[in-house]
Amino acid sequence: MNTSAVDDRSFAAAWDRIEHADGYRVQVFKAGTDAAVFTADVTEPFVAVRGLEPGVSYEVRVTAYNGLHQLSDAAVKANVSTLPLATGDIPAPEGLAVVATKDEGVMHATWNAPRSLENGEFTYRVYLDGVEALQTDRCEAMLEGLERGSVHQLRVVAQAESGACSVPAALRFTYDGPASTEPGGGQQGGQQGGGQQGGGQQGGGQQGGGTTTPGGGTGHGNGHGNGGEQKPSQSQPKPKPSKPSGVLVQTGDSSPAAVVTLAVVSAMVVAAGATIRRRRA
Repeated sequence: MNTSAVDDRSFAAAWDRIEHADGYRVQVFKAGTDAAVFTADVTEPFVAVRGLEPGVSYEVRVTAYNGLHQLSDAAVKANVSTLPLATGDIPAPEGLAVVATKDEGVMHATWNAPRSLENGEFTYRVYLDGVEALQTDRCEAMLEGLERGSVHQLRVVAQAESGACSVPAALRFTYDGPASTEPGGGQQGGQQGGGQQGGGQQGGGQQGGGTTTPGGGTGHGNGHGNGGEQKPSQSQPKPKPSKPSGVLVQTGDSSPAAVVTLAVVSAMVVAAGATIRRRRA
């Protein structure tokens, strides 16, 4: 059973539908007594209870019945505490908030003291799901026993030394589980692929083929180049240009061998010219 909308004189309650039930009898008792202060028969699994006293703890009992109004043996029960009556000019505590802790089923609630003309310290009465869970003089409280996925109602009332109480600060929240212990906000695993692939030239050493390492590793070359531009070897002779037949080529070479060769050629030309002149004669 869940209770909600708890104030100083009323609350609401809801429960799971019971199979084969034609209706439900709801009874509210002051805690520790057997005299019901509220009784109602309803056909739906919820009820609004009014006309209660401020600042009092109650027990709620719900019993299913059939078409003959025969009551079941078992009853669904819950406890609820009405809020104290707001008196004086004390406003509600400010900034009510909750945050998950690393512990399972525990949340940390915090708030700020109300701005009030009341002198002295406040006592804070903390109500969780309609039940007064604790009283404290600090602006914080640990909420325990929460189940994952459960929805809760939180109310905090400030009570002055005079007995005057504030209106409640209220918050509805869902518990999703403990706070994560994983480091947050940073980059996951550093930068991906921080290393560059190696860039060796082909034909002149190693070819860059490094592996990229996540998180800033440097790429290392692991292959050998086997292509690219070929450079002439120092031991390979340069090719000589070919000379057309019957053409004298001036090479600019002044070595003794070149001078002798040029003289022989000249003599052959003179002899050939003399032969032609004799034939004409």
